[in-house]
Amino acid sequence: MRIGIPMKVLSVRGTNALCMEGGTLDTVDLSEIGPQPVGSWVLTFFGRARSALSEPEASRIAEALAGLRDEVDGTDLPRRPHLRLVSG
Repeated sequence: MRIGIPMKVLSVRGTNALCMEGGTLDTVDLSEIGPQPVGSWVLTFFGRARSALSEPEASRIAEALAGLRDEVDGTDLPRRPHLRLVSG
């Protein structure tokens, strides 16, 4: 399974962008989706942008990933009850 990470574009040079997720900076290849403006959001897989995202889409994905991390870590999720995972 692949999990896409939403990242904010901070700068662009050619087909690469410097992007940030949380406090982590990474260089992302934009060649598959084309140039993106600074301040935009992209969905990344293994250092490659696969699609452009709106800010609300990026926020929803980031919140879902945070809920998944909390569940995996065993953290209580009172702040995100709608994201609680059910194991069966």
